[in-house]
Amino acid sequence: MSKVIKTFCVAAAICAVTTVANAQAGSLYLGLGNINFWGTDEGIGTGFTSISQGDASVTAYGIAPEIGYFLSDNFVIGGSIGFTGYSRKDAQGNSIDETHSTFAISPYVRYFLTKTDKFGFYLQGGFEYATTTDGTYNGTDDYKINEWGIAILPGISYTLSDHFNLTASFGTLGYGSSKGNSPNEEAINTFGLSLDGSTLRFGVFYTF
Repeated sequence: MSKVIKTFCVAAAICAVTTVANAQAGSLYLGLGNINFWGTDEGIGTGFTSISQGDASVTAYGIAPEIGYFLSDNFVIGGSIGFTGYSRKDAQGNSIDETHSTFAISPYVRYFLTKTDKFGFYLQGGFEYATTTDGTYNGTDDYKINEWGIAILPGISYTLSDHFNLTASFGTLGYGSSKGNSPNEEAINTFGLSLDGSTLRFGVFYTF
């Protein structure tokens, strides 16, 4: 993944999944979140950024709509789908025919360990799968990268009103694997605990 797209994905990862601390069984929430790829500094976040120098520019974008449902007062199932891409122009302002896009899915389960009228603390376990088409690798759209991972993360939520709330999470424990389709390319496997800035996420969502 290009340096610009990596920078965009890390910045966009401040948008995250969330629930309402006082939501009850049968509650449904919708919003825009993010999908982080375990073991890398990459991911799909909801956002937009543009970098330019003279007539040359790079524009990156991403979106990750999400839905979740409370099976009980403390147990949630949910998931996100995400897409990200970018476009480039050269020093003369001409568009460069070059593809770089990612599609991902991320189902998860979440359990609230404790809840009050305003605050909730939860643990979340999820699975992520992503496929990336990278035309910058060899000048064609034939190069693809497949990534998957499982992860556990802690989080807190804060209720702003009956429908709106904030959430924050930091840190991830998980395992992930990434492999491109070029000849003789081997998979990159990662396991560990990550506490860097890319795991810090915030969000604002709406619950019905």
